[in-house]
Amino acid sequence: MKPATLILAIFALSAAVSLDCIPGTATASRHSSSRRQPIRFGSFNIQIFGRKKARDAFVMNNLARILNRYDILVVMEIRDKSGEAFRKLVERANRDERRDPFSYVISVRTGRTVSKEQYAVLYRESVAEVLSERTVADSGDRFQREPYEVRLALRPAGRCSSSTTVLTVVCLHTEPDASVEELNALHDMLRPRRRENLLIAGDLNADCRYVNRGEMAALPLRLDPDFLWLIGDGVDTTVKSTDCAYDRLIVTHSAYQLMPGARVFRFDTEFGLSTDQAAQISDHYPVELEILL
Repeated sequence: MKPATLILAIFALSAAVSLDCIPGTATASRHSSSRRQPIRFGSFNIQIFGRKKARDAFVMNNLARILNRYDILVVMEIRDKSGEAFRKLVERANRDERRDPFSYVISVRTGRTVSKEQYAVLYRESVAEVLSERTVADSGDRFQREPYEVRLALRPAGRCSSSTTVLTVVCLHTEPDASVEELNALHDMLRPRRRENLLIAGDLNADCRYVNRGEMAALPLRLDPDFLWLIGDGVDTTVKSTDCAYDRLIVTHSAYQLMPGARVFRFDTEFGLSTDQAAQISDHYPVELEILL
């Protein structure tokens, strides 16, 4: 190869590689910046989401606004056998975020009753890649809705980097009246993996009449020093008059180094909605944290 041809080939290869860092290219991140930025993670029970909600423009527009707050989002209580409603929601969110749209994985429909649900994990390919996903086998039938695990390779937001951090997200929506038993089963399942980067996210119904103070204090998942509860017991994750910390984010010690704190996103306050308007969207607030790589 002639020297001039070789130089041109090297330049072309360098330009192709650098496209990942140029805003406006297919792989550009909405975080494109030389500054290190956190990955925003959320977990949201969108309350009986099916075709009825998918036909409601007010609900869909506001859900899209909430979804687009996040880089990675766990969604639960999807109830639509056809799968059409959730596809429409993701398409609606992606209309507002064309440069860095969501991809997603979704669980099988799960539940003992005819009213079955699905979990989904939405993610932006600029910051995450799905390595594996599975609905956890529940041979002892200890869960009403089996946990859903998604193993992610995370990349630093806002920077081109080949380095990744592996995080396993464990999604769970407990049966309210069996929350104590299901949380105990969850601890039994995850205790052998306590050295991994684990993030438990979901509507655990872990407060008020479903898990009282005495029961909370005795939970193995609460007593185990290898698991840290980032959403406190005094936090209200519900939209209406109840004051309960149903929605939780729990991490292992190694994961805690990446995400030291969490909070509730009160979308009604942020969007200027009344309580009744907010309740049309969901009876839960999202809970969220930032992942620092």
